[in-house]
Amino acid sequence: MPMRGNHLLISWAMISTFVNGATYCKSCITNTSTFSLLSI
Repeated sequence: MPMRGNHLLISWAMISTFVNGATYCKSCITNTSTFSLLSI
């Protein structure tokens, strides 16, 4: 059981990191496109 719980914890950490990274990228892309529109 401890191994299984540890595996789930690692999986959750990886998913959280991926989601955070995706959200960060999305906000970066949005900011960049907004900045491009403003600079035009």
